[in-house]
Amino acid sequence: MLIQKIKFKKYSRLSKQNNFRMMVITCPTTSFSTPESAKFVIPENGIFKRDLPDTCTDFGSEEGKKLFGEALAQRHMESYFRLAGQYHAQSEPTYCGVAVLCMVLNGLSMDPARIWKSPWRWYSEEMMACCYPLDEIKQRGIDFDVFHSMASCKGADVSAYRHEDKTEEQFRADIIAATSNDSKFIVVSYDRKAVGQTGSGHFCPVAGFHAEKDMLLLLDVARFKYPPHWIPLSLLYSAMKPIDSATGKSRGYFIIKKSDEEVDLNICKTKQMSKE
Repeated sequence: MLIQKIKFKKYSRLSKQNNFRMMVITCPTTSFSTPESAKFVIPENGIFKRDLPDTCTDFGSEEGKKLFGEALAQRHMESYFRLAGQYHAQSEPTYCGVAVLCMVLNGLSMDPARIWKSPWRWYSEEMMACCYPLDEIKQRGIDFDVFHSMASCKGADVSAYRHEDKTEEQFRADIIAATSNDSKFIVVSYDRKAVGQTGSGHFCPVAGFHAEKDMLLLLDVARFKYPPHWIPLSLLYSAMKPIDSATGKSRGYFIIKKSDEEVDLNICKTKQMSKE
C-alpha cells in the first residue's frame, strides 16, 4: 500500500453518530499519494476494522465456508494450505507488499540463506530490505515495480503482468493453473477503491478459486482492517486497471515460484541491473 506523508490538523468535536471524540487529518498530496487531496475523520481512540462491501464475501461467514468447501471439491484450493500456514498480519500499515512476499517465500519453502532468529533461517518482514530501505518502505509502501524487484532478489522465479498485458480470460486461466497446484502462487496488485474498499494500492495473495461463482479467495494481510474474503474475478481484474500515481502505470499480478537456477542471495539484482 502507498500512503502520503501526513500533516495533522486536529480538532475535537462530538460525532452525531456516536460519542467518540474525533479528529480531522488533512493529507496534502505527494508524489506517492493516490487522491489529489483527502480529509479523513478518525476517532481519537482509533478504528476497529472495516466492513466488507457487498461485492465481497467474508471467508468466515456461512456463505464463505460453503464457497470454500465447493472450491475444495473442485480442486481449486491447492494454494490455500501452504499460504494459510504462513498467514500473518502486516506489522505496519504500509507493509502489505513485504508481508505478502514473506508469506509467498515461506509458503514455497524458500531458504533465505541467512539467520532470522538463531539458529533458524526464515523470511520475516525486516529481511525484505534489499533494493530499498525499510525506513523508506515504512513511509511510502512499495509499488508494482518494487515488489517485482524484491521478489526477484530473493531468488524467486517471477512473471509480472500489468492489466493491459493479459485479458480477463488469460488472467482466469492463470488463476486456475495456480490454484490447482501448490508449486506457484499468484499475488495481485490492485486499487482497493475500485472494489468498494477503503484505501488505495494493495497487494494480496490468491488462495483459491470457485469456478462456478467465478470468485477468488484473497488472504488479506491487513487483517486489522479486512478479513480474508471471496471477490468476483472480473471485479478484481478491473481493479488492476486504474493508474497508480507512483508509477504512472496500471497495476497487475505476479506468478511466483521457486527458481530452477541457483541464485546468490548476497547480490542485489536490482543494483546489478542498474549498473549494467
